[in-house]
Amino acid sequence: MKRVPLLIGVACLSGAATCDPPPPTFVQLRTTVFEPRCGNAAACHGDNPARGLDLLIDPYSALVNQVSVADPTQQYVVPGDPDNSLLLAILRGPVDVDDNALDARQMPPGFVLPQETVAEIEAWIAAGAAND
Repeated sequence: MKRVPLLIGVACLSGAATCDPPPPTFVQLRTTVFEPRCGNAAACHGDNPARGLDLLIDPYSALVNQVSVADPTQQYVVPGDPDNSLLLAILRGPVDVDDNALDARQMPPGFVLPQETVAEIEAWIAAGAAND
């Protein structure tokens, strides 16, 4: 039984297998990113959601395959396609929007998410943005 972990470790070191960690689940992202930083009651997308984007009640349904209010030509999250997911552009920001009433923005306002957090969101989207 002890040989199996050793063999997996040797395979990873030799390049025979992909040893990248699995993408985070949506539950993990919801708990560590969306609810505490974006969708809690005091945040912009909570009780009185900015631009109608409510990330408190059902962030998955609000983000995945949903057209942006700020730019109706884009979707917030396109499963499997991080490059065309507006959420990532906004997190990396700032982005320009066509609506003159809306500023170019980077989210969340006031600070930049750690690169590792943005990379986790990107990995989740690239893996298909499952609701798990």
